[in-house]
Amino acid sequence: MNNDLRELRTFRFQFFFHAASSSAEFLIKKEELKDDLENFSQGESFSLNSNQKDSILRFCEGTIDQYLDLLDLVSKYSNKWKVERLSKVDLSLIIMAFYELKFMSTPYKVVINESVELAKKFGTKESPQFVNGILDRFHKQEIKK
Repeated sequence: MNNDLRELRTFRFQFFFHAASSSAEFLIKKEELKDDLENFSQGESFSLNSNQKDSILRFCEGTIDQYLDLLDLVSKYSNKWKVERLSKVDLSLIIMAFYELKFMSTPYKVVINESVELAKKFGTKESPQFVNGILDRFHKQEIKK
């Protein structure tokens, strides 16, 4: 994957993780996302153009709109793990990937590979394998019907 796209995907994860972690009222925070994105992006080493910002906002808003349903899917596919016990990094990566697989046209191999790469970078030693297993199972049972 192109480094710029990987950098943008990494930024999108970091922003989503920040937004989901910084407020107990995440689901009603949608209207604050634009200002939050502006503030968050100021601390980054690269700048986002307006199309990139719009893309990140649409993605995060869509994920928020579907959040409760996505959370139910995480519960369904995380086998014996209760959602509350998942690390926030793993949970955010899985929710974002479920949204992308279900509602966007990104090829599933790209979504899974990039999610695993982010899990390697931000998660625990076990995160990449855990995330990969859940996403693969979800893709085979929900998307590839």
